[in-house]
Amino acid sequence: MRWYRDVTLRFDQDADHEACVKVGIVLSGGGARCFAHIGVLRALEERGFEPAAMSACSAGAIIGALHAAGHSSRRIEEIFREENFLKILDINLDGGDGLIGYAGLKGLLEPHLPETFGELNYPFAAVSVDVQKGTLHVLKDGPLVRRVCASNAFPGVFDPVEDNGRYFIDGGTLDIVPVDVIRTLTEYPVVAADVTVPIDREVELVRPDEAGMWSRLASRFSVKQITVPMELAEKAYTITQGKLSELIYAMHPPDLIIKPPLPHDLMPHNFDRMDDAIRCGYEGTLEALQEELPRPLKEGDAPSEGQAVTVPKE
Repeated sequence: MRWYRDVTLRFDQDADHEACVKVGIVLSGGGARCFAHIGVLRALEERGFEPAAMSACSAGAIIGALHAAGHSSRRIEEIFREENFLKILDINLDGGDGLIGYAGLKGLLEPHLPETFGELNYPFAAVSVDVQKGTLHVLKDGPLVRRVCASNAFPGVFDPVEDNGRYFIDGGTLDIVPVDVIRTLTEYPVVAADVTVPIDREVELVRPDEAGMWSRLASRFSVKQITVPMELAEKAYTITQGKLSELIYAMHPPDLIIKPPLPHDLMPHNFDRMDDAIRCGYEGTLEALQEELPRPLKEGDAPSEGQAVTVPKE
């Protein structure tokens, strides 16, 4: 028997919250692929799921913080369309520790978020990594925007974020799907949305006459190609993240894992494909929730794209 049930929830209107199904929600990192989280949240809203708490990483933390601040999935989509998400990619022309500063991201978030975590509608945590000590930090109190930026500071691309004398980078370096963190925030069943790049995605090793990484960044990610050396580095990072995630899944299994069937060519830098990502997130989640008997995830297994699984508890 499923631990969830169909109910009707009008997220932005008066609703009978006693009829809602409370869950802990995990939003993975994944760059532009995280737009799929908007679709995931929309499907959960429509099917009557209400967050008891949320943990998130990187770009997932941006969407998660907005949701925890009371913005529905539809409003989050509107915010990105109104503000033009690509404009946050402010290139560091005068130097810096990354190619992109985070002033643009702060400008996007500050009008829509409260000052601190404590002002959010439910418990929310973002993960980030102390770049000097190599330690994972769970950020769940204090200045909200600064710490969401810290979770999103992909190394080498965004500037590290200074916070109380420490410098933080993207939490996906160590914990891109923070299912371990959500268990510290709630005892409700956990739904994890994983939009990370599959580790088995093949890299095209020979590609003539393409635009380079620097040109791609300078044009604010509008060029779809990426040089082979940079793509190999990106793939190596993806493999490491994927293997770490498999270990964390095994140690802290969620009750339901949703991996929307995102196209393999929709990469973390494809910020111009928000519509594709949202649609995949929405349709993939509805399909997952319609499964009468999701396949149990056995120890050592990793969910495939488009597959929803339940994980048996000991």
